[in-house]
Order: sequence, then structure tokens, then C-alpha cells
Amino acid sequence: MIDDPNRFNADKSPYERPASKFRCGRSAGWGTACSNGPNGKGKCGGEYECEPTKKGDRFECRRPMRAGGPCDHGARPDGTCPNHRPPCIPKRSLREFRGRIVWMAIAFIVALIALTSTFSDTPGRFKNLMVNAGELSELHEGFTQGQGCHLCHEDNGESMHGWLKAALDEKDITGKCLQCHTFAEHDRKTHNTQFPNKKHPESKDLGDLECTKCHIEHKGKDHDLKSLSNAQCASCHQKKFTTFPNQHPDFAANFPYQVPNTIRFNHNGHLNKHFEKAKYKDKAPVCTSCHEISEATREVKPGPYKKVCSSCHASQIPEADMVLFELPIMGESSIELDDIVELCGLTEEQKGEAKGRLAELVEDGSIANGEEVPALAALLLKVVADDPDAYAEPVQDLMAQMAAEGIVPFIEKLKGEEDSFNSTLLLGLAPEQVKQAACAWVTNAEYEALSGEAIEEAGIAGWRADVSALKYKPTGHADPVIRAWIEHLIKLRATVAEDDESRELVESAYASFLDRKEGPGKCAKCHAIATPKPYSEAAVKNMWRYEGQAARPHTNFKHEFHISLLGVNESCKTCHKIDSKAEYAEYFDGLDLDPSKYVSNFSPIPKETCGQCHREGVVSTDCQICHTYHKGSRMKDVQTLVKQIKDKEEGEVKQGKQE
Repeated sequence: MIDDPNRFNADKSPYERPASKFRCGRSAGWGTACSNGPNGKGKCGGEYECEPTKKGDRFECRRPMRAGGPCDHGARPDGTCPNHRPPCIPKRSLREFRGRIVWMAIAFIVALIALTSTFSDTPGRFKNLMVNAGELSELHEGFTQGQGCHLCHEDNGESMHGWLKAALDEKDITGKCLQCHTFAEHDRKTHNTQFPNKKHPESKDLGDLECTKCHIEHKGKDHDLKSLSNAQCASCHQKKFTTFPNQHPDFAANFPYQVPNTIRFNHNGHLNKHFEKAKYKDKAPVCTSCHEISEATREVKPGPYKKVCSSCHASQIPEADMVLFELPIMGESSIELDDIVELCGLTEEQKGEAKGRLAELVEDGSIANGEEVPALAALLLKVVADDPDAYAEPVQDLMAQMAAEGIVPFIEKLKGEEDSFNSTLLLGLAPEQVKQAACAWVTNAEYEALSGEAIEEAGIAGWRADVSALKYKPTGHADPVIRAWIEHLIKLRATVAEDDESRELVESAYASFLDRKEGPGKCAKCHAIATPKPYSEAAVKNMWRYEGQAARPHTNFKHEFHISLLGVNESCKTCHKIDSKAEYAEYFDGLDLDPSKYVSNFSPIPKETCGQCHREGVVSTDCQICHTYHKGSRMKDVQTLVKQIKDKEEGEVKQGKQE
């Protein structure tokens, strides 16, 4: 519309935009152009020729002179104008169409020049590229020897078809990365973990990520591929922040003490209660008395039992005996002495004496002095411990079997469903020792056994028999027999059905064994013994080891840095503050430990504690200072990688000799 005769009359000429990418589509359809024309994005507004204008209490329909002047019709009662037209659809201008053709032609010419100057005269081979991608990092440079770019870029170097394919089809090279790198879980997932989508809880997949989204190569030998900027981290995380103290999300309510340890150690008791008396003040421990700061990493692990615990607790371990069998109160003996004369080596005279002794005891009302069957024996015999009518016959049958076969009857009763037997349960128990004790019991003969005081004075530990019982005294920390019995009872407790007739016997034996005052399993005073559900032998074995802190694969914290900066004496107390009111000990009461009810000795560490140092101008607050991206990152095939490095070194040596 440049030839418009009214182009110099502002009230009659439409507004022209010669440089615009779009021209008015209404001029072609209606013959009359829009008043203002399309905008730079190709959008037009206005489905009405006239615009309502309020004059007093009434509306008038008006339009510019260049669009036709006054409207033929007035406004509707609602204030709108009736001159409705279809919406304008702008069209690209001739100038824009020509510009596109020019740019396409320039791009084609540049591509043609690049192709003709890139390839050599030898078919299938490249000359030096016009554009160099850049040097590889030092980490990867050595692995490209021999194969070059083709090691990672499959379409590189063989033909023009391969070059065009690589240029037009962007390929994910993550598969090549995973030939060497592997991770604990989900190679391609965000943080190698299957995270739920908070906006859509039903979704469990955040999609796959390419390695090159974060790790960018060809930036030179000195480029750190593992280093990520805060901006890169913030590009995905919804909660973005720039300063740690103010904007970082709050730590968990009980951070970092969410999970109970396998070692039951009351810090409040050991540091504040046990050493209150003046004579013990000089022996009161400090943090470094137990924790090995010389080996501090993510956590500062405690030292071994002999170094840390034995001075106070070694004498407590052998205090209580494990009673495997003890004669209870019974009525008349049902054991046929004639059957065991030969087994026990009794003469006729000794046999007669035995019958006389038993007859005298029957008149007194008992043939033994124990009050009831011990819990372990009741479990093995499957009898009620305090019911003579129930246990009399099974107990006497067991004694007769012991006199005849030694430890065999115990082995038979301890066999599992698969006819298996843990020999550690009876480790060190001599069959002859059992037979001699049983022969003395069934004949009521005098059994020469050491008294409790004599045993203590002699320092004898292990299996022994006395006038009425077969016992085991723990030999010290990590006693194999006591440990085997605890694990045996844990398995029974986990595997015996609730409605099984022996369930109550199992619970009774378990409770008495682990009684912290009188039971032989005083291990429970320090070890957090629990029955895993479902049962797992591996879980039971791990129960005895120091488990350490809960796994935080994406959190990177090193105690050694903080100890060196803050000092040995102050660094621990700066972050770890004992909560004297915490119900730590109460958590371990009872036989079943519920991790969800665990309460730590320490007050939670808030983010403000870290923010005292990690703030602007003091200590860096970069994400990677505390957080790592990958979970369980390692090299997959070390031998192959080592061979590649060796081959490279040998190649360099040969090249040097040739030169």
C-alpha cells in the first residue's frame, strides 16, 4: 500500500510498516486494511471495525477516518458494536519471504564449502576438520589412542554418509560411557535412583538423562569433568537457592540420627552419669576416648572392644551361666537302673546302694532339688517348665539317654527342619562329661564337681557339670557358644508360627537368655539384638558389627576437615550436642525394637549449625561441597582400562625410539 494517494494524510492513510515481517491479511479479504496492522510476532486483534466509546450515559461506535470514518450503526445495549468481522490472519510480507530464501541459500553454500574442503582425495578418509572440537580432558585422552574419535562417536571417520548422519542425527553417547562406568543402581536415571514424582505420585519415572547433559568434553586437558556449577544443579531442582543459610531446605527433624545403630551406647549415661562421683572424675571419657579421629572420614567410628570397652565390661560377661539342663523336683524315679548298670559301669553292690538312696529320697518327697526345668531344657523337651506332671517323664528319659549316648540326645533335639545342626551350640562339650554327670544324677551318687567359688578362683570357663546341672560359663567377649545360642533363639522366634504350641516356650527361653541382669546373653546390654522380620541370616550376622550411620549416597561430609579446622576438643561439641532428656534407653527396653520409635542421645543438627561457617565470604556454599550426583560410581572393567593405558605407554616409548 505504498502507492496509497492518502499516505501523507495521517487521518486517512493506514499505518504502514515496510520493515515488518507480516502484512495485514484483512486488506486482501475485505479490501480494507486493519487500523494498526499486525505486530512483530504476526498477531492481529480486533474482530470489530468499530470501538465503543462512552459519552455520558450512552455508548457510541467510532472508528478512525482511515478505516472508514463514523460507523453506520450505534452500540448495542451492552455497549458492544455490531460491525463484527472474522479475525484477521496476517500474511508474511514479500520482504520476509525473500529474506528466508537468501539465508537458506547462504547456509547451503557454507555447507557445500565445508564438505568440499573437509574430505581428502582418498575415498573414505578425512583431512583436518575445518572446525576442531577441542582437546579431550586428561581423564579421557589416554583411552582414545588407536581408535580416536570413533571410540565414542560411532559415525565418525568412515564415509561422507557417516559424516552426514552424525551432523543430522544427534546421538546419545551415554552407551559408550557405560562401557567403562557403572553405578550402584539405574545407570541412566537421575542420581541413579528411581525417584517418585511429587506432582504426580503415581509416576515413578523422571526419565533418562544423558551423560553429556552435565559432563561436557572437548574443553581441554585441565577441564574437570566431574565439576558441576550451582546453575546446573538448580536447572532441575524445584527449590532453587543462592545462599545456604537462608534458602537451603531445612534438614530432617532428627538429622542425622534417624536410624538406630547396632551398638547400644548411652552417651548421656557414659559422659554425664557414670562418672559423677569425685573419685571417678579423672576416669571420665571424652569423645576421643572411644572414637578414632585419626581415621575420621564421613563418620568417626569407635575403636575396638578391647581398647574402648573391655576395661569396664570384661568382668561382667562371665557373671551369669547358661544352664542347659538342671534336675527339677520330681516324684518317684521311673528310670530302670538295670538298663544303665552296664552303661554307667555299676557293680551289683553300687546298684543296690543306688536303689537304697533313691528309696530314701522318694520317702522325702523328691529326688532332686531344682524348682523347675530351666527355660532352654523346657524348650528342647517341649514341656511346661513348672509342671512336674508334664516334665517328670521326659526329663528322666533325657537323663537316661545322656547316660547312654552323652551329647547325642541334645544334638537330635537341636536339629532343624533340614536335619541340620549347628555344632557351635555345643562347642567344647565332651560326651564323656555328660555321661558321667547323668550316671551320677540317675543313681543319686556323689558327683565330684568344682564349686562355684573354686571355678571362679581357678578362672575356669566353658562347659561343666555339678551335682544337679549342666552349665556353660561365657569365656569372654564374642563367646562363640553364647552367640550361637542367641542366633538360634532369634531364628526360632522369627520362624515358629504364632499358633505353634512351642511358641510360648520359645519366647520364654529368649526372654530369660537375654535378661540383662541374670541371663547369660548380657550381650544385649551393648548390642541392639532384635529379631529381623522377615528372618535373614545375613541380618543376624550384621547385628554383631558396628553398622555405622544410615546410608546417604548423595551426601558428602568429611569429619577430618572439620576436626582440623575447629580443633579436636571443640569440633565434636560444636555439632553433636547431647540431649539429656532424650528417652534413648527406653527405646531398648523390651524384646522387640521398632526403628520408627528410635530416639537418639543427641539433639538434631539444624542447618543453622552448618550455616555458621558455610556462608558468603567465609566457606564455599557450592552444591558439590556437600552433595554428590552419582550413586556408587566406579569403573566397570579395570583390567581392560589398565591394558589400554599400558598399550599407550608402550606406543609412546616405541615412537620415541623411532624419532
